[in-house]
Amino acid sequence: DAEAWSGHTSVRKSVAWIEGVPLDGLRAAARAHGATLNDVLLAAVSLALTEYLAERGIDEVTDLSWMMPVSLQPIDAALPDRLGNHFVVVMLSMPLGIREPGDLIDELHRRTTRLKHSVEPMVAFGFQRAIAESPTAVARRVTKFFTGKTIGQLTNVPGPRVAMTLAGAPVRSILGWVPTSGDQPLGVSLFSYDGTLSVGVATDTRMIPDPVHFVELVEHHLAQLAQFTNEKARRP
Repeated sequence: DAEAWSGHTSVRKSVAWIEGVPLDGLRAAARAHGATLNDVLLAAVSLALTEYLAERGIDEVTDLSWMMPVSLQPIDAALPDRLGNHFVVVMLSMPLGIREPGDLIDELHRRTTRLKHSVEPMVAFGFQRAIAESPTAVARRVTKFFTGKTIGQLTNVPGPRVAMTLAGAPVRSILGWVPTSGDQPLGVSLFSYDGTLSVGVATDTRMIPDPVHFVELVEHHLAQLAQFTNEKARRP
């Protein structure tokens, strides 16, 4: 997808994360643009990637493809009668190079809405099940083929909305990292919990040696998106 991430991944991986990012301003940004919180969070990742690539002299990339898990069941506080995975991994084309926050959120909302209302998730679910039941050698080749078309995996998980405890101790935050396959150099996990957001970034050290810097860019743009909405609301 970009010269900065060409070639094969190495065996060494790195992780970085931020936690405790307030969600109130980001939810306000979503409401102001008639979008979802997910659209705003994806916008922060897009802005961070645009800036990260620009720092390395790469400005011509306009889209990056991600593998993104999508739940096939509505989020409900009650546990189902039978537990199990009811999600599918689809391909999301993320726009890059759009620096105006409102335009970027609108474009992401258009793309995610089209994806959610298409037949792609159900088709992908059937295909995913077929891969799982295929011989190992076949499953690996097919998986490598599709992962080679994406930069990595990006997931947004809505966690508990109230504070939790574990063995009597309060849980401050919850972090997660997504797995990567093939030559994918980047994985991003967005996890909301008790009104705050955590972001976990996993990278291949050869292609993206500075995950701390990248996650700091994400944090910066999350703050900017929330502030942008506040300033817009104060204008006459």
